[in-house]
Amino acid sequence: MRTAIVYSKCHVLHHDSDHPENARRVESILKKIDDEDLILIKSPGREASRQELELVHEEDFIDFVFGLDSLEKKDTIYATGMLTKDNYFSDDTPKAAIASAGCVLSAVDLMMSGKADNAFALCRPPGHHAEASGAMGFCFFNNIAVGARYAYEKYDLKKIFILDLDAHHGNGTQHIFERRDEVFYCSIHQYPLFPGTGRDLEIGYGNGVGLTLNIPLPPGSGEDDYMRVMSEKVIPSIESFMPDMILVSAGFDTHRLDPLTDMMLKTASYGKITRLLKDTAKRFCSGRLLYVLEGGYDLYALADSAVCVLRELQKE
Repeated sequence: MRTAIVYSKCHVLHHDSDHPENARRVESILKKIDDEDLILIKSPGREASRQELELVHEEDFIDFVFGLDSLEKKDTIYATGMLTKDNYFSDDTPKAAIASAGCVLSAVDLMMSGKADNAFALCRPPGHHAEASGAMGFCFFNNIAVGARYAYEKYDLKKIFILDLDAHHGNGTQHIFERRDEVFYCSIHQYPLFPGTGRDLEIGYGNGVGLTLNIPLPPGSGEDDYMRVMSEKVIPSIESFMPDMILVSAGFDTHRLDPLTDMMLKTASYGKITRLLKDTAKRFCSGRLLYVLEGGYDLYALADSAVCVLRELQKE
């Protein structure tokens, strides 16, 4: 299979060495890729345009993020360097956030043009906590949501399935799509855990009723638990929805070594999940499967797990 890896050098512009979400995350993955015998289509991401961000985000919020590079020094928010209690920023954060969203768009283009069969977008900052109107949980723009809306609008893909594998529930992605009928959002996550959303009773509203599937798992859940819910709930949902593309919020903070969560997946577990998804994508959407980086804060586990996914994506 032709697998693309998409990343932007701009990610290093958003960095705080004392924060768990820092530039070393993507750099560790890139180093591991270089150390391994992986044949990948390496592509630089582009910047998302304002119009593309507006597919998901409110204009006032986009204005606010774009203006982070011009806040006066006297402003309290500038003095603290924190946009929220979770989100640090600098003058260059807007550029990094725009490039992060753009990586997903570039990956969609590579697949839809036939240049790649599947892809992995190494996005930083991550995105799935970002709401239409606000930043949250290390996230600024909701990268995967922007990508889904872009695929729908530009390529006329009628149905898109998003599987969120991050240990934290993707509140932003759910809220963006929970009233729409073109996206099925499914999340497997540790519960209880930040941000506190993602109960199984949350199933969508209006046209989106039944197109939100939350699978909360208790702390300590491991590979057997994930493979069970993949087989019993996730794959049947994909089969019923019959999507034109599958997008994955690829959080590796479910690894047993992650310092911020309490799940027990092993590195090889991500390969097994990817194999299931890849086989399903072949049956329903011409193999179009796009991984989008979210969390994962043990650098060694993150790099090893991401490469495990890439190896599986490459296989025929």
